[in-house]
Amino acid sequence: MVPIRRMMVAFALLALFPACGKKSSPTQPANEQPGASIYISGYYEISSRWYSCYWQGTTRYELPGDGTHNTSANSIAVSGTTVYTGGSFNNGTWNVPCYWAGTTRHDLPTGTGHSDVYAMALSSGTFYGAGYSFGAAGSLHNTPCYWQGSTMHVLPADTSQDGEATGIAVDGGTIYCSGHINSTGGSGSDPCFWVGDVKYELPHDTANTSYASGIAVSGGTAYTCGFYIINGRRIPCYWQETVRTDLPGNGTNSASAYAICVSGGTVYVAGYAHDGGKRVPCYWAGTTRHDLPGGSGFDNYAYAVTVVNGTVYCAGSIDNGTRRVPCYWAGTTRYELPVDSTANGYASGILVQ
Repeated sequence: MVPIRRMMVAFALLALFPACGKKSSPTQPANEQPGASIYISGYYEISSRWYSCYWQGTTRYELPGDGTHNTSANSIAVSGTTVYTGGSFNNGTWNVPCYWAGTTRHDLPTGTGHSDVYAMALSSGTFYGAGYSFGAAGSLHNTPCYWQGSTMHVLPADTSQDGEATGIAVDGGTIYCSGHINSTGGSGSDPCFWVGDVKYELPHDTANTSYASGIAVSGGTAYTCGFYIINGRRIPCYWQETVRTDLPGNGTNSASAYAICVSGGTVYVAGYAHDGGKRVPCYWAGTTRHDLPGGSGFDNYAYAVTVVNGTVYCAGSIDNGTRRVPCYWAGTTRYELPVDSTANGYASGILVQ
């Protein structure tokens, strides 16, 4: 089991920080960038069990589940001195949505089956989480929803199809969510975003599958990132409201966009681009792709992005040929995060102060 959106959409959007390349810099074994306070959510696997955690500086903090089954921490935010992470834990029957304040778990209401928090934001001290809940609309499907505090809000969608909310932002008291709904007949997936309870379809090739994986808001304008598939190739993109901008890969192989923020009027998107041999972690500033130093193995991803004082920070994982290593990048310098030396690990969200 790989918890973050079953590795299809693996970003944890830092919606609290809206309006929040060259392969040259060296890598570092630990994650302390001078002059910055860095918080990262993630999880790692030991003996087929997944453990949630967050890193503050070079210190890893474990996040409790039920003590026996898998957990997943998908996103992170900070209020004062308290670190918040959103995700889920398995109770032996299904995945239960939750968030942690520090290391204290707060379970969230759910429907009748698996549920998860994929992204979170804080606004005026209130927790907001986006995800899905099976059976929440009274149907036998995954239902897109968000949680405000401990109250679950079902988002309008076709209740005869599976759907999920993948990102969340709160701006001026208005709640924005990104997501996608399976197409009628199960032929693909249709991307969308919600402003409050109003759903907006995002333009795409309706004959092919498309996904919206994250959202940011700047100046009252919604920016959503994702990708669509044509002839088996993933094409990354972002939408400004409902206007789509494609992002460059290498023109032949797949690339994907997982997270988005806006800073100084520039749109930043994190993801990967396949170079024909392996997946290369990257971010796009506008439509310019900046590749990040990855590992020697095939699977290298940037799942989250934020920009602070002009520096682009991304979180993700690299494949060193033996295992997946959680890491983050400050500019083009990669910092690996401490986990057990045999563990596969992923960094899912990043916050920089």
